[in-house]
Amino acid sequence: MVATFAHELGHYLTDDLPEPPPGGWDNWEFATDLTAVFLGFGIFSANTAFNFQQYANGESQGWRSQRSGYLSDVELLFALALFCQLKGIRPDSVTPYIKPSLKSVYLKCHKQIIRTEGLIEDIRGVARISQSHDKYPRFK
Repeated sequence: MVATFAHELGHYLTDDLPEPPPGGWDNWEFATDLTAVFLGFGIFSANTAFNFQQYANGESQGWRSQRSGYLSDVELLFALALFCQLKGIRPDSVTPYIKPSLKSVYLKCHKQIIRTEGLIEDIRGVARISQSHDKYPRFK
């Protein structure tokens, strides 16, 4: 539920942007998932992106899976690793809260970011959109 609310908050915060997200408005839902991650809700988003359960009772057995959001759990983990690297948050501060099945993937994402020379500097160099378009300025 937290991930869904974070996604919807992302909609609210980006609905009046003066330009489309990268790739155009067709990518707005994906960009909204990224917005939720960069608002600090990445762990919630990644943990709920895909769920798998096996079940058995006296009459039947089987499995069920469920997806939520628009980005995959791996894409969300990579975004979370980027967010943490940009904010100076160490992996060992994050991994206790990630689903056990996703911890190794998160650590691989983190290592890939570290190995990609200049990535963090390039991201930090991206110009921010002016907030003069905001009807209600939120972040100063």
